Amino acid sequence: MLLKFGREIDKCYGHAVDARQKSDVATDPFTKASFLDLEQHWLFLAHSYEIAERLSDSAKTHRTRMPK
Repeated sequence: MLLKFGREIDKCYGHAVDARQKSDVATDPFTKASFLDLEQHWLFLAHSYEIAERLSDSAKTHRTRMPK
């Protein structure tokens, strides 16, 4: 099964941008750090989806090249 995560990846990057913007305006050091941490988690999830999508694409390519 070919997996496509484009929508989920876009959402993760959107959440990461939002967290970064909130950290930029935060005045409390703990709150700022929390938003930066949240940004990193969203970026990690986006990258995980990207890897899963690439692996799925690679598996599909491999299956179509195998002789039957």
